[in-house]
Amino acid sequence: MNIRTYKGDFNYAIFQRGQTYFRQKKLKEVIYCGSGNYRFIVEGTKNYNVTASITPEGELSGLSCDCPYDRGYCKHLAVALIYLESIYDKTISNRSSNYARGLIRHYTERAVINAQEHGIRLVPELEATFEGLKYSLKIGREKLYVVNDIYDMYQAFQGRLNKKYGKELEFVHSPEVLDEQSSALLELTFSIFMTFKEGADRKRRFLIQGQDAVRFFQIVRESGVNYGRSHFDVKFSDPEISFDIAKTDTGRYFLRPVGKIEIFNAEQNFCIIIDSDKKQIFVCGREFTNAVGALLYAALKEELLISEKEIAAFYTAVIRPVSKYVKFSGLEVLSDFTPPELSARLYIDMNASGEVAARLEYLYGDEKFTPEQSKRKNPFCDHFAEASCELSVGNYFDIRDDKKNPYYIDGDDEIYRLLTEGIPSLSEKMEIYTTDRFSRKAVIRPAVRPALGVRLSGSVLELELTADGYTPEELRELLAAYRLGKKYHKLKDGSFSILDDGLSELFEITESLDISDKSLMKEKIRVPAFRMLYLDSLGSTSENVRIERSSEFRRQVSSYREMLDYSDKISVPEQLDGILREYQIYGFRWLKTLSAYGLGGILADDMGLGKTLQATALMLDEKRSKGGRSLVVCPASLVLNWQGEIEKFAPELRVLAVMGTSSERAAQFAEMEKYDVVITSYSLIARDFAEYQEHEFRYEFLDEAQYIKNSSTQTAKAVKSVNSRCRFALTGTPVENSFAELWSIFDYIMPDYLFSYRYFRQHYESPVVKDGNEQAKQSLQRIVKPFILRRMKSGVLTELPEKTETVLLSEMEKEQGGIYSANVAEVRSAVTASNGDNTEKIKILAMLTRLRQICCDPALVYDNYTGKSAKLEQCVELVESCVNSGHKLLLFSQFTSMLDIVAARLDGMGIRYFMLTGSTKPAQRLKMVNSFNGDDTSVFLISLKAGGTGLNLTGADVVIHYDPWWNSSAENQASDRAYRIGQKKNVQIYKLITRNTIEEKIRELQQAKSGLADIVLSGGENSGNIMSMTSEEILELLK
Repeated sequence: MNIRTYKGDFNYAIFQRGQTYFRQKKLKEVIYCGSGNYRFIVEGTKNYNVTASITPEGELSGLSCDCPYDRGYCKHLAVALIYLESIYDKTISNRSSNYARGLIRHYTERAVINAQEHGIRLVPELEATFEGLKYSLKIGREKLYVVNDIYDMYQAFQGRLNKKYGKELEFVHSPEVLDEQSSALLELTFSIFMTFKEGADRKRRFLIQGQDAVRFFQIVRESGVNYGRSHFDVKFSDPEISFDIAKTDTGRYFLRPVGKIEIFNAEQNFCIIIDSDKKQIFVCGREFTNAVGALLYAALKEELLISEKEIAAFYTAVIRPVSKYVKFSGLEVLSDFTPPELSARLYIDMNASGEVAARLEYLYGDEKFTPEQSKRKNPFCDHFAEASCELSVGNYFDIRDDKKNPYYIDGDDEIYRLLTEGIPSLSEKMEIYTTDRFSRKAVIRPAVRPALGVRLSGSVLELELTADGYTPEELRELLAAYRLGKKYHKLKDGSFSILDDGLSELFEITESLDISDKSLMKEKIRVPAFRMLYLDSLGSTSENVRIERSSEFRRQVSSYREMLDYSDKISVPEQLDGILREYQIYGFRWLKTLSAYGLGGILADDMGLGKTLQATALMLDEKRSKGGRSLVVCPASLVLNWQGEIEKFAPELRVLAVMGTSSERAAQFAEMEKYDVVITSYSLIARDFAEYQEHEFRYEFLDEAQYIKNSSTQTAKAVKSVNSRCRFALTGTPVENSFAELWSIFDYIMPDYLFSYRYFRQHYESPVVKDGNEQAKQSLQRIVKPFILRRMKSGVLTELPEKTETVLLSEMEKEQGGIYSANVAEVRSAVTASNGDNTEKIKILAMLTRLRQICCDPALVYDNYTGKSAKLEQCVELVESCVNSGHKLLLFSQFTSMLDIVAARLDGMGIRYFMLTGSTKPAQRLKMVNSFNGDDTSVFLISLKAGGTGLNLTGADVVIHYDPWWNSSAENQASDRAYRIGQKKNVQIYKLITRNTIEEKIRELQQAKSGLADIVLSGGENSGNIMSMTSEEILELLK
């Protein structure tokens, strides 16, 4: 390939895009590497690396780009070669001679053009011919010369030739010498010339018609145009035209336009009218042309004479409709023939079977006609107005061969349309008369303005649906009809009701409460008492449904809200007085208030805000008042943490940590009655759930409740089977990947509150996630809001030091990059060939995991790999720099084998470290945490899944995430091991990402998924998990 001919090797469209990129300055960096070798950075979807080499002879080699385009040379390479071409011509002097000669010629021509005087004008002159309007041209500055040969002038401008007109006008015909109007006129003239160049008159005059005429008058609109020997103004409007009407000696009547008027183009959608008296040319619109054009054209062709016999018909058919646009003088001579105005009437009836029939009647003065009679016998028949009436009636009625009632409707949809649209529309053209039977039956009832009565009845709420003007039975009918998607409903008395906003909102409320059709048929509808807060919130949010709350209901809600106040009505256990922060006191009162009403909740505070301490306060308060037993279920790694926290802050609570072998646990179960708090792990409760069913617990707490996000697991079923009076979930991430997780947690704290999962998915999850339904999102937020308490560190811990997050990019070297590219190609092939079932997706997910491991270090996948890992080198340098600066750091990775590799490097550097993985025993885990916070160990290597929760490592002030996880919440939880209460230093978080790999795509996916919980907690968007991704979405990860 040569720099002179390379363009032919590109796809034309691709090279065009490359030229656009070059003009848009997408070439961000050029690096000359010596010996004709270049490296370029070109901006596209992201920055791409391009390489190219060029010899002194212009030969190209070594062409490459790291973008995913694989069907030939790409647009990024085109940008690089366009640049090389530009500098090649500048740097090789013996190659520029041809250009030099061209430049000399170009600049010489420019000098001549610039030296001559500009301001050349093309002036058109109109004339009327038997063919229509034609124009010719004159050219010049002040003195104008006739252009005798348009074709000759055309060639002069095309070739930028020097041409002479007369004795005084000579110039190089460059378009730049013309003024703006003349340039436009020249372009139009050449266009007409090329279309009609075979015409006999082509050298001097041009016929203008159709859109060419419109363009011509638009060009001369400001300046006007010469017509005949006068100058005329041009207006794009309708003229004021008058006609005279008089009677001749022979008894006939004549009609003629007043003044000297001409019309052109009358057969088209516009016309040109020239008024020589006013020296004005009008370009008239379609409506005026259609109404007046034919009359004016005929009147100008010959004198219009109308016999006395036909003058009445002429008046009705011509004068009356045209009189809206022009003036007629002398109409008094037609006073005997002036037709009476048409008055149309429509008579509507309904027979016993419900069919609607109608007939039209026309009145002209005192005479009545059917439509058929008027056309045959009425000399004053207004054909246009009658046709308009019949067309309008035909829009709403069918026609049959029935002289008495030719129009009819048979069907509820048609009758409803007649009532809501037809009668209001037809009333504008005719009078409507209806029989008593029709008026009684075919009625649109008043809009539904429903009310929802709510009263407390023992442990349930009773609802009553009412609406003014409707019986309860009718209201239930309307709801059933709305459920079927109808826009209206015909009631039993034959009347119609429009299913509008009021009914729509009432339907949404009944749907959100999962009220069945069977329940709707009852006079009193019963729902669980835990719907109380949701129903109360409707009082302020419902626009079209009136919520009528009983006094007892109001008192109960008021009592609940008062208990949530920051008052002293709920006192803090004295042992924790002065220990709990203000927001923790509120959290304790919130938990206490919910429990007082037998309700559960989700304490969703940000990581590190002390959810354990708030739960401990509630259990301590229970011990003080009633002495009930509580159960805490948490990850196995946190059992001892919970025991330690409770013993530290509430030593009077007797705590049993259920762990060990089955025989050891059996002995512990036998002693359970002696304890106030029982702590066990998720893994053990799944095995021991039968033992817990023999006991009753006042409270049951799930710490890290996302462990039961899959409701079908044995663990989820086990914690839900425990006999507990009040349940709470503690989790900073109630939603990570899907709303099914939120449903499972609510199914634990308050079974049935979010209905069955099938109902929840149909009415909330799918509408919000798939359809972006704002109404469903707001409804879900209203339902869950009273039972989720969420506080962020930024809002309550103003004393916390600053946290900074930095993304560090590394770039793979050649050997690592080659291995990665080969694996990407393998994954692409697998995705393309897959049929989309879960087995295939699991296989592909394993292949994606392998790609992520290669980004970390190919040695994780290939035992014989001896090359370098760009990220590992970057990480080791970062660790060394942090340790040398006196920092203590946490390093997280999902791959324990990667932690082993890092540990080996730290050993070689003499840096002390701890390592925590899933195999670390709970006691050893606690010992390492305490040691790290107190000694001079610099590094803590932690498996993300094993140590991302339940650790307090405020001794560290640097956090490194070696590799990204699919969901950022796991990373945030891990970071908060250091950034939490007790941290005194600023915390620096580093996220290591390998450039141009799947890791960058995972970062984008994290950002998309981070909004999912916001829909529940504060509003946002959703993205699904990896197993729900389509083939196209997986391929996008590989770009």
